[in-house]
Amino acid sequence: MCATGGLWLLTGDCDESSGDFTFISPTGNSVVDYFLCNFDLISKCLAQILQRVESPHMPVVLHMTYMLRTEAGIGEKQRIENFV
Repeated sequence: MCATGGLWLLTGDCDESSGDFTFISPTGNSVVDYFLCNFDLISKCLAQILQRVESPHMPVVLHMTYMLRTEAGIGEKQRIENFV
């Protein structure tokens, strides 16, 4: 479905040896929390999986950098962070 819609998976690697799981439990680990973006935004996005022990779900963070357009033209580079 992602390929058909032109979306890219930013978190979650198909290679289990990477250890980048978003859910960790005694019965198994998996990637159940993720970010998707389109091709135009992929170079502006960085997704991270944070390591926490308070919950079986690891927080995932999306960093997005973009140029802010103003009436005078292109302004400062801005950064957005979104925690899930």
